[in-house]
Amino acid sequence: MTGFEKWLLKNMPRFGCALYAFKHSSDRDYFQRAIRTDSLILKCESFGDKNPDRNIYMIRMGDRNNGFFAEYHKLLKYLYYSDRFRLTPVVRFTDAFLYSEDHPVNGTDNPFEYYFDQPGGISTGSADESRNVFRAEHIHTMISDLIDKKKNDYEVTDEYVKILGDIASRYIRLNKDTEKIIGDAVKEIGADDHTIGVHYRGTDFKRGLKDHPRFVPIEEYRKKVSALLDRGDYDKVFLATDSKEALSEFKSAFDDRLVYFDNNTRSGGDVSVAFSGSERKDHHYLLGLEVLRDMMVLSGCGALVAGLSQVSLAARITKASKKEEYKDLEIISKGISYDAPDGRKYYKEYGNK
Repeated sequence: MTGFEKWLLKNMPRFGCALYAFKHSSDRDYFQRAIRTDSLILKCESFGDKNPDRNIYMIRMGDRNNGFFAEYHKLLKYLYYSDRFRLTPVVRFTDAFLYSEDHPVNGTDNPFEYYFDQPGGISTGSADESRNVFRAEHIHTMISDLIDKKKNDYEVTDEYVKILGDIASRYIRLNKDTEKIIGDAVKEIGADDHTIGVHYRGTDFKRGLKDHPRFVPIEEYRKKVSALLDRGDYDKVFLATDSKEALSEFKSAFDDRLVYFDNNTRSGGDVSVAFSGSERKDHHYLLGLEVLRDMMVLSGCGALVAGLSQVSLAARITKASKKEEYKDLEIISKGISYDAPDGRKYYKEYGNK
């Protein structure tokens, strides 16, 4: 290193780093480390002496651009990573999680724990005082083991579903309160092998936002369901939807064969219910509970008719976590909108609670 380069690094570190990067521009390994595009790199930190025999994988996440199951999907990828490298996961959802409240729910201020038990049996408080802590980073969700098995976050292979189903079976556990609520809900609906589960995403999907599935009209879902009913293998239809229009049309089409949760929040517009406001107590928590309840019932049905969505993907993963398969799986897809308006402006407009 020349005297000038040493002077640069001492007095102008950013320029010096840029010069160093230019000199090593042909070194692929260096660039992966420098700009953090290598999913296999982990940084260990120490915050105390607790759990000296455990390698903690601290997952802190929350994104106002993401619905409940977009975050859940990302969480499963982090859990796959921690499992792959034999780390102990600890999960903390931040207040940027759309379903967080400004006060404790179910005795916790961690929105993940509103619904779930900690997957590794270690509390966030204990993790924050542990000796060996590795922080989850977005690049970890890009590990090639998973990336090679999907086109995007909506279009994935059956193997991908089975892999995350195995992760869900070993790490995802409803907490006691949620388990009772979900258990009672499943009994109320009575979904079984003779039930067609339908997930219809309306609201913001009508906008055709960039990197989201293209909108599919309600009529296409109705035709698929009618064809399955005509076969005689099913006697009931469970509808999970955020759309008032879809509920109205399905009521007209299927009458007393249709079951659904009548206390779910739904909209007739093109704004996601995740951004809705309400005077009801714990509204944001309840929005998460409602979509979680819908997904769990969908996973218990004998057939699934759905579009590309994170809810339908989560139902397929949960079905796989129980070592089960749908007798009929109809995923209606018109592809992904890559040349559509960017959704970030939309989410910025509605994402501030």
